[in-house]
Amino acid sequence: MRLAAALALLLCLGVLTGCGTSRSPGAARSAPPAPEVTVDEITRFARLDMPPHPSDVQTGGESGIDRLVLLRFSAPATEVRDFLTGSGFPAPKKGAQGVQSDLGTRLGWGLDELSGTEGASDDTGDLVRQVTIDRSTPDRPTVYVAAFTV
Repeated sequence: MRLAAALALLLCLGVLTGCGTSRSPGAARSAPPAPEVTVDEITRFARLDMPPHPSDVQTGGESGIDRLVLLRFSAPATEVRDFLTGSGFPAPKKGAQGVQSDLGTRLGWGLDELSGTEGASDDTGDLVRQVTIDRSTPDRPTVYVAAFTV
């Protein structure tokens, strides 16, 4: 009888502490949303020269011991070219993916699924900047930028 009572108590404690879950095995946990960061904060921190007509702008970031900012936008191809040179990025290379694919995961970027990209990065000693350009829409490419302290 004592054994049955002990087992019943353990079962109740397991249920109360959440040992059971309704999530199926292998199901991905949803990541918490990335903190809001303004475009102005990102451009100052990452030393970027934004194009005059960006659209579909998305921002995110993380702060702790180090800082990470993320920026995505689309713009006319000539403005993307001017953004890259005005921001001081090295010439992007075809097939290269400058932004580490896992950095944009919280924002749903799916960088590892893109094809036809160009990428570049630079390291100033205190700041690493990475850029990936998705040219699947040639007249209005999408630009992904990650910048973080080291």
